[in-house]
Amino acid sequence: MDLLLLLEGEVDSAAEIIRGEEIEWPLSLKAGYTTSLFPVGVDKYRRSEQPFLRNARGEEVTVS
Repeated sequence: MDLLLLLEGEVDSAAEIIRGEEIEWPLSLKAGYTTSLFPVGVDKYRRSEQPFLRNARGEEVTVS
């Protein structure tokens, strides 16, 4: 399962992946799925034509 983490401003992907591990791994174990965390800036998400981000815009599910 791919988890898209939208953040304001510049995003240090490596640092955000490390910070997200304490949430991602328990969620992955509980759900029984392998998860991948993709931290992205909101502006990049809205403008990017990368296939992953373009598909995510069409399939988005908001979780707060």
